[in-house]
Amino acid sequence: MNWIRQLIALAGVAVVGAQLLLVAMGGQGLCQTTGCRLVDHLTTIAPLYFNIAGLLFFVTVWWGLRGRHKPDDRSRPWLLVLLLAAMAAEAVLLGFQLFTARSLCLYCLVVFVLVLLLNILAGWRQLLSSLATVAAVLVAFSALIFVSPALLTNGYTLADGTYGSLRCNSPAKQLYLIFSPDCRHCDTVMAALANCN
Repeated sequence: MNWIRQLIALAGVAVVGAQLLLVAMGGQGLCQTTGCRLVDHLTTIAPLYFNIAGLLFFVTVWWGLRGRHKPDDRSRPWLLVLLLAAMAAEAVLLGFQLFTARSLCLYCLVVFVLVLLLNILAGWRQLLSSLATVAAVLVAFSALIFVSPALLTNGYTLADGTYGSLRCNSPAKQLYLIFSPDCRHCDTVMAALANCN
């Protein structure tokens, strides 16, 4: 069973390492979906640093599983704590995608599944702890509103997906703007704004 966990950790090293290499070279990562690009742009920490942390996590888990320990996980409590901490971090990122970005990142989901598998294979107690952690984080995330108070006073909420608004008299319309420099849909809105007086 331990060799399966080592294989999963190595798969994590390979996936995150490839992503890190692509991001470090200035290109786009493995995931080319809109959700991945959106999540990358909505974080305050650059994707490069997220991927460095992920690579260090998977390398540490792989190293911990290869160590000269007894075959049971009780001899490596630090590894169980690390796996649970990773599950909490992944739950926060999943909650961010579900409740804030409202778009899923395929690459992020692959990493989430790898961390979940490592927790599942660490035993039923670890599985229950990790599932409780994920549930608690997702419940807490679902109860929060991530929006500026200034937007709330203007009647806008993040649920409306509105970061800016403009009323146009000629032609009469209400424009809502969600902007990102690499968003192809923003070009249409910017063109409409150019014709708005």
